Amino acid sequence: MDQLITIPFTERFLDHAVAYIEREYLVPAKDMRRLAIVFGGRRPSLFLKRMLADKIKGPFIPPRFLTMDELITMITDGQGAGSGKAVSDLEHSLVLYHLARRHTPRILKDRESFARFLPWANEITHFIEQMDLEDIGDDALKAIREQARIGFSVPQDINRLLEDMMVLRRAYHAHLDKEGLCVRGYRYWKAGRGVSAWDAASFDRVLFCNIFYLHATEMAVVKDLYDRKKAVLMVQGDQRRWPALERISRVAGSPVVEGDQVSPTSFDLHLHAAFDMHSQAGLIAEIFHKVPDPADAVIVLPDAQFLLPLLSALGEGLGDFNISMGYPLRRSSLHALLELIIAAQASRRDDLYYARDYLKVLRHPLVKETDRAMVHKVEEVLTGDVRTPLSGKLFLALKEVGDILSKVHQHLFEAWQNVRAPRDLAAALNGFLSLMAQSGRTLDPLNARIAERLGGIADEFAALKGTEPFSDGELFKVLLERLKGEMVAFHGSPLRGLQVLGLFETRSLSFKDVIVADVNEGMLPNLNVYEPLIPREVMVKLNLDRLEFEEEIQRYQFMRLLSCAQRVHLVYQERPDKQRSRFIEELVWEQEKREGVLGGLAVHRPGFRAEISSTMRSAPKTPVLVDFLKKMTFSATSVNTYVRNPYEFYFKYVLGLKEKDDLLDDPQGKHVGIFVHALLEEAFRRFKGKKPVVDAAFGRYFRGLFETRFEETFGAAMASDAFLMKEVLSTRLERFIQEEARRCKGVARVLYLERAFEDVIDFPCGPVKFVYRVDRGDRAADGTIMIIDYKTGVMDPMPTPSSITSFQMPLYVHYLDRLYPDQPVNAAIYHLRTSKLETFLDDAGPVGRKIVLPQFMTALGAVMAQILDPAVPFTDKP
Repeated sequence: MDQLITIPFTERFLDHAVAYIEREYLVPAKDMRRLAIVFGGRRPSLFLKRMLADKIKGPFIPPRFLTMDELITMITDGQGAGSGKAVSDLEHSLVLYHLARRHTPRILKDRESFARFLPWANEITHFIEQMDLEDIGDDALKAIREQARIGFSVPQDINRLLEDMMVLRRAYHAHLDKEGLCVRGYRYWKAGRGVSAWDAASFDRVLFCNIFYLHATEMAVVKDLYDRKKAVLMVQGDQRRWPALERISRVAGSPVVEGDQVSPTSFDLHLHAAFDMHSQAGLIAEIFHKVPDPADAVIVLPDAQFLLPLLSALGEGLGDFNISMGYPLRRSSLHALLELIIAAQASRRDDLYYARDYLKVLRHPLVKETDRAMVHKVEEVLTGDVRTPLSGKLFLALKEVGDILSKVHQHLFEAWQNVRAPRDLAAALNGFLSLMAQSGRTLDPLNARIAERLGGIADEFAALKGTEPFSDGELFKVLLERLKGEMVAFHGSPLRGLQVLGLFETRSLSFKDVIVADVNEGMLPNLNVYEPLIPREVMVKLNLDRLEFEEEIQRYQFMRLLSCAQRVHLVYQERPDKQRSRFIEELVWEQEKREGVLGGLAVHRPGFRAEISSTMRSAPKTPVLVDFLKKMTFSATSVNTYVRNPYEFYFKYVLGLKEKDDLLDDPQGKHVGIFVHALLEEAFRRFKGKKPVVDAAFGRYFRGLFETRFEETFGAAMASDAFLMKEVLSTRLERFIQEEARRCKGVARVLYLERAFEDVIDFPCGPVKFVYRVDRGDRAADGTIMIIDYKTGVMDPMPTPSSITSFQMPLYVHYLDRLYPDQPVNAAIYHLRTSKLETFLDDAGPVGRKIVLPQFMTALGAVMAQILDPAVPFTDKP
């Protein structure tokens, strides 16, 4: 029996596997159940079964297909060790935490809590797993311990960890044995040391397919079975090109070579340079739509985050396809919503929620889908579109809006307020998932899979026992740490249509058309140059430094896939911060050597033609639209918008389209304006219909009212810039009160505060309805009626007949002129930034307004005539 079979790189591996089965089992009519076929993953076995079915053309009992993990489990089961009960990643980390507290407590210095130890637990677990896979014994760890006592060039807590690693590992193994827990690395360690006791009676042969780099424990298993004439090694490649195959040649006792010479490749190579992720996706879609047979094509994605842009670019007419790579859970919208919920808890002060963080949760699309109408109503209230006592408040109690969104509050806020134990977190997470699932429109297929995985993680927390009480926010950190590296698998039809795979999912498979994305340094190869916890110097001393091997492994899988193809398209991003992969450079150099021409391989670069239209936007006035305009109620702001840009007026006031003013996004803008207007209205309310007396007593009252209302509106626990805002407001309002004390000596009575007036003005084009909102109206001692408009923002220039920047002051005076025809009237802007009162008419008497006001009203009449003229479209101003 030939126990070593070498397949050239340029030939399809599974064809040789089928030929072997046919030769050794089908022709002699042997029982295929006595043959075990071991692949690195599950996918090749599915393709191999289909190929056998095509050949046999009838029912058959296939060989026993195993992954390496399944073979190792079978060996440990055969030793009586059992596969053990599965343990979640979280419970696994908790076990390690308790073992460290009991056996090596000094490594917990500055990370006494489980939440702080968790990132270390993950790294320590990985380190122990690598030692177990490579069968690193205590002697090597003793040497590391002695050197750690002298001190590696690392922080002291890492040295303490290295000193105690042997003790911790022994305690860890003992605990696994005692509790019968199932852990991959330790299972491999047991199989490597105990494979000789496994009789493998169920199989005549074990066919190891396309093995390349094997851990020491795997090598021990393969060598034992090979020496017992049980194993057949089917290898692809040549050790003269791939040094890692020399390890397999030592097991077989003969070289791994393809022949006298390494078979040359002959695929058509095409290079494509994109400038970002989305142009790369567009390029791949363009390439794919020219593929002759999508069923014999593969798109390889080194980075799973690229998956959704790619699927979007490929479009709905993609047909059958299969995705066999995981998608990062932290990239999902559900994870983003969880982060917003946790952020709302972090900024909460007792029962008060920071309105920005509260509203970010409500604005999330998944939350809006639960009850869109109710969420929009709360959003309008908080952002000031609908005026209520809640408008603009930065901190609010849930009971203030509880009647509107009781269920949303329960699952997105209240359930998370008192999370102190893992079961509390599990309940909150399950309630959150229940809310998300209540609407059939809420979760798309991807989010449904992610919700399912989150439910499993909630079960992990519910099953977590033996933990001490967590402090505020600690369990949230544990949850986010647990989700950090979580991947969610897609379901698909693995044997139909286009295959979208990660690089290692292509092992043993071959395709006529291969498209590889992100062929940039850092992606291919993707090498972890720096170890997060264990120094590389230590990894080298323990023979665990996989950097060199990892590059060869990735190069091997990449080149093997390409060498069997007919057409290869490599797509990479060409940007200052990215460079194309060394794998591309190697392929280009090989082709240039063969052809004897430098730079002969063209690179396709996408181009986009951008044309800027010189045509201004324009909207004609239909009879229906003109009728709408004639019935419309105008304001100074709407008219000013038309003067600035007629098309903007059309968008805002005819179509009702405008960007929302969000009080919570800019506490220095409109938010402050609403606060100041409300404060001044409340403060001067006592003087309505009376003479205002701004004395020392009023000053004390005003300062107290400011403190109270600022606390209620902005909250007591704002960031440092909010305290600065408070100081600025306090200073400006103090100046305002001082100025009012002087000015109000000449004021006889306060007439209006925050009052709206309606009016109809007759123009030559017809009557037009107007509405005015007046901040304040005073009657001066000399009888002048004055409308005052408070401005908290930048100083607007006062309009003049030669420069009409706004119609607000003229409209105010026009209204007063009709209301008080025989009395002097005026309007003024009170600039609160400078405490300056700027009047519209220098001469407040009848003569002044009879000279100046008609000029403004004539101009306003011309503007209104243009607005109502059917022949004048709404057109962009250049």
